[in-house]
Amino acid sequence: MANGMFRSDNLEGTHDGKYLVSFRVATNDLDNGNVVKVGALKTGERDVRDYSTPAATDALGEIAIIGTPEVDKAKKYNTVGDFTNKVGSLARGYILVKGDFFSINADAITAADNYTYAVGTTVFELQAGTKLKAVDSVTSGSTKVGDLVAIETEGATTWYVICVA
Repeated sequence: MANGMFRSDNLEGTHDGKYLVSFRVATNDLDNGNVVKVGALKTGERDVRDYSTPAATDALGEIAIIGTPEVDKAKKYNTVGDFTNKVGSLARGYILVKGDFFSINADAITAADNYTYAVGTTVFELQAGTKLKAVDSVTSGSTKVGDLVAIETEGATTWYVICVA
């Protein structure tokens, strides 16, 4: 199974450090392209924060998408799809801001079996979990994250380009 992949196409956090967060992966490995709810600074730290699994109703300004640089010097041969944020490692997150653009692959998304992604009709929302959920319309009580604005293919990877709403 491949891992979730992330591309920071045009995020506020690439230009303004106040939208970047760091956290130490606590209990389960996390893939890039997953989302977390950002918590307070950890005791004794000035950069590392706590985090939790998002709920479907969490506010967008509390949500960060994981986008740790995919460098693993311990592996001789690796690809972006082989990378995951292991328990105990530091991870980078981008707090999502309206108008941001980012891309993720299908392994970072929860969707119904045989779901057909369509530009202009697919939306992404929070759910009780670390993956974004792809739906045709926002579920009542869920927080909309963004809209599918493009589908791009690079080699064997299909990227779903999302504009944060």
